[in-house]
Amino acid sequence: MKHCFAFLLLVTSLVSANAQLVNNGGTIEVGPGGKLVCAGNIFNKQGGLINNQGLVSSQSSLVNDSAGILSGSGGFYEVAGNFVNQGLSFQQLRLRLIGSTNTDSVYAGSGSTFDSLVLAKNPGAGVFLADNISITGGMAFPLDGNRLVLGSRNLSMGPAAGFSNPGPTRFVMTNGTGQVIKQDVANTGFLFPIGYAVSEYNPLLLANAGQPDHFSVRALEHALANGWNGNSWSSGFTNNSWIVTEANPGGSELTLTAGWSNSDEPNGFNRAKSGIAQYVNNGWDMPASDIAGASEAGLNYRTRSNLASAGVFAIADLSQVNSASLNLRVFLQGAYSGNGMMNDGLRVSNVIPLVQPYNASMSAGFVRTGVYDGTATVNEQVPSSAVFDQPGTADDIVDWIYVALLDAQNPSTKLQTRAALLQ
Repeated sequence: MKHCFAFLLLVTSLVSANAQLVNNGGTIEVGPGGKLVCAGNIFNKQGGLINNQGLVSSQSSLVNDSAGILSGSGGFYEVAGNFVNQGLSFQQLRLRLIGSTNTDSVYAGSGSTFDSLVLAKNPGAGVFLADNISITGGMAFPLDGNRLVLGSRNLSMGPAAGFSNPGPTRFVMTNGTGQVIKQDVANTGFLFPIGYAVSEYNPLLLANAGQPDHFSVRALEHALANGWNGNSWSSGFTNNSWIVTEANPGGSELTLTAGWSNSDEPNGFNRAKSGIAQYVNNGWDMPASDIAGASEAGLNYRTRSNLASAGVFAIADLSQVNSASLNLRVFLQGAYSGNGMMNDGLRVSNVIPLVQPYNASMSAGFVRTGVYDGTATVNEQVPSSAVFDQPGTADDIVDWIYVALLDAQNPSTKLQTRAALLQ
């Protein structure tokens, strides 16, 4: 095989080599608008320097050997194969990955940073990290079918870095212990375009109204009984979850918006009554006030606010909501007969409505929250007035009542409301 040995090369126009290019300790300068294109590998040997302000393109791999230098924040390094830096750390390089073969190794080396990373592979060609990488500018997905596979490696996004054009076939696969790390997440929010597998896109939008902090996120394949581990749920949860960690626990006020597809749902999942559950205190916590129908925009989305801590989160339905069984005894003053009973004059006069009458337009005190109105579990209307005439003596329906469960620390906060029938 031919070798092209470069000792001092100033490139201002297109230079093409049909074999591999070897810079054996020399200097290659690619000026603005210049192009250096090699049909084979590019090797920058020990002591070699490539300063790129234009385009350096390898149709195979680019390997920077020990003590080699890659520089130039104004140009793009374009690689169809592997990108391997075993030389000195670089800063603010722009890397574009192209071609139809798998890129099995993106190796930047300790202390290196990318200004930008562009995944422009042909659909289905994978890109796999060989070490942790840091991006200060942004990561772009211009083409469908491009996924960055983390494995056990981390992708760190700087304070100003974000993702461009992510979607169901353009995202970061967290199929191992590797995480997407975002520095200085604040109230503007940050989208983590992640998923566990090729066909699993489960984005998570995270906003933090508290003290800005670094957050790490990865997607799991299932919702697990013990949050981080244990058996996977076969019902009541979608087949995905998220692990969210913060660099400095405490001082956060999080809002999460999580996405999932219909195919993530097990049989019988109640999408119309679903929410984001958090694993805390050895159990899954999902307040009834957060239960609602999912919004749909290609994917299904639910949002949960006022979270004081990071942790493990999953999408659950009504069957997993926090619950309390109450045994209430109530007497209505107007109906009270004085002998421990109430009269059923409203029932006899046929003026008890078939549908519960409470709503905010009647009074601000009747604001509804939580799980109510027309599910298989909770139904706040009756099929006919015959329901009000209960069997037995002195056991008929007296009226509708409104019940609110209040937060013990902040009684102005209603956790759950329910309309009920009083006997």
